[in-house]
Amino acid sequence: MVTLQFISVNVQLYFNARYLKFSFWKYLGHQIFVIICLLIIATGATTAGNKLLTIWGCEGVVSSFLFSGVLYTLMVVALVYFLPIFMGLKKQDIQSLAHKMGMVLKFS
Repeated sequence: MVTLQFISVNVQLYFNARYLKFSFWKYLGHQIFVIICLLIIATGATTAGNKLLTIWGCEGVVSSFLFSGVLYTLMVVALVYFLPIFMGLKKQDIQSLAHKMGMVLKFS
């Protein structure tokens, strides 16, 4: 199902890229890069989460799943905050969203 979705989306992207005259290969490369980075982060969050829970003495499937999920979320949020282009955003987009949520973010 995921493979079929990936193929169909990229066929549509290919024809849109030809019609709008932008680089299909750039966007395909970006997709692959993002997937690889998120897999690395997921592996790191799972490994770190399991090691920390083992040290704390809380070894369980549910606690491991929840703790790894929280770690993964924090790592992805940090990645998008420090490198917004990773998700196709600009710093102004993040600041605008934070402003709408009533938060103040400072970028250096």
